[in-house]
Amino acid sequence: MFHRHNEGAERMRQRKEAEDQAPRLSDSCPTLQTLRLQLRFRRGETRIEDSAHVKIVVVARAPAMFFVPCADKECREGGHDITSMVMDGLRRKQTTVTGEDACHGTLGSAQSRCSGSLEFVATATYG
Repeated sequence: MFHRHNEGAERMRQRKEAEDQAPRLSDSCPTLQTLRLQLRFRRGETRIEDSAHVKIVVVARAPAMFFVPCADKECREGGHDITSMVMDGLRRKQTTVTGEDACHGTLGSAQSRCSGSLEFVATATYG
């Protein structure tokens, strides 16, 4: 259990470091004023109903990087990097960007493939 905690802490440290080094969202999309991400997770074909949440992005200081950890606590090395999908839409000044991303992590000691996926809706306003 202690080993898993260390793995999680290390992944969080690496993600924080990558966010710190990423370009700022306000520099990449200078007319972007607000950004709201609605996230919903699925396991296979089943929606995880209590997994839906909204993230309000602070545009002035946020990195131009969008990585969402897998909702399955048993998943290792998984997650959802939706940066390219979101940034492509923001650069084209879309007010709504939608997408889905499959997790590529593994579950348990058998190393079975994670069946998790993320559905997202990014809602943006521009000045």
